[in-house]
Amino acid sequence: FRAVFFVDAFSPTACSLSKENFEKLAKARDSLMYLLNEDELRQSVFYLVLNVNTIEGENRTEQEEVQENALFQMLGVPEIEKQPQYKERFRKVVLNCASVAHNEPPWETVLQEISDIQVRLRLP
Repeated sequence: FRAVFFVDAFSPTACSLSKENFEKLAKARDSLMYLLNEDELRQSVFYLVLNVNTIEGENRTEQEEVQENALFQMLGVPEIEKQPQYKERFRKVVLNCASVAHNEPPWETVLQEISDIQVRLRLP
C-alpha cells in the first residue's frame, strides 16, 4: 500500500498567522498522525505533499523555503522523521500540483521513490 497526503500551501493565506489557519494546520497534523498509525496503513509508504504556488524548475526564494519549513514544523514532520517506525517509509516533497502532470519528472520521482521504498522494505 501507499498513501499520499496533500497539504494546501497554495493559497496566499496558507502561511498567515490567523487562528483559523492554525486550526487547519492542527487538524492536518492530527489527521497525518492518525493515518500514519492506522492499522491498514502502518506498513505503507507514506508521502506528504506540500502543494505550493511556485513554478516547477524555478529556484524558490529564501522566504518561500522558510515558510515551507515552518509548515513542515507545524505539521510535526521533524518529529515524524525521527521516529524509527516512520523513518524508512515516510517522505515529504514540495510541489506545485497544478503545474505538474502525472508523467513529468517531479511526479515520476515521487512514484519511483515510493516503488523503491516498497521493494527495499518488502512492503505489500
